[in-house]
Amino acid sequence: GPRVIVVGPSDSGKSTLSRMLLSWAAKQGWKPTFVDLDIGQGSITAPGCIAATPIEMPIDPVEGIPLEMPLVYFFGHTTPSNNVELYKVLVKELAGMLERQFAGNAESRAAGMVLNTMGWIEGVGYDILIIVVVSLLSLTLSFGGILLQLLLHAIRTFKANVVLVLGQEKLCSMLRDVLKGEPKVDVVKLQRLQFTYIANPDLAKQLTEKRMIFLSEVGRIKDGSMLSNC
Repeated sequence: GPRVIVVGPSDSGKSTLSRMLLSWAAKQGWKPTFVDLDIGQGSITAPGCIAATPIEMPIDPVEGIPLEMPLVYFFGHTTPSNNVELYKVLVKELAGMLERQFAGNAESRAAGMVLNTMGWIEGVGYDILIIVVVSLLSLTLSFGGILLQLLLHAIRTFKANVVLVLGQEKLCSMLRDVLKGEPKVDVVKLQRLQFTYIANPDLAKQLTEKRMIFLSEVGRIKDGSMLSNC
């Protein structure tokens, strides 16, 4: 089935588009899997987590994503730069778990998945990022370089065959250039969703931190642990 990964700047509508695609698929009778790799927001569970869950019905705008038995890995930070290697390991573990589930479930395998990703940070030199990607230099060169490498890691780990780029021409061109040797991957540029709410960065950060503190106190979850229910 289709494996669609949605990328773009922060507040470009990635989460909204992901929910729209999932709801449209559910209306057609499919049961796609939603994979959330955005540890800054945590659409499925909490900030600091990557997670996946099947979507069996259109997503209610008020109730949100229904959770029965989500796969959740707790990273413990809202930015991958705090522990890049751990983030990559957790992404690989989540992808492997989903592959094993798909192997025994033809319906889920045919329905495919939609992946939401971290917000792309603008303002980093295009040439520097190309060097980072092509030569696989140290991830500590820049935060933008970290995000780009993790994005490519997610595309290849989850075997995505459609990459939707929201409102970022440079990122779209970069991904097309890097992925041109992989004929089964289509990179498509879309306009930024016009109705997306642009949050105040400081307020969003405060709310995210408070959610993490509350949930970590309640669940007493440890860095890098896997949660069966969250």
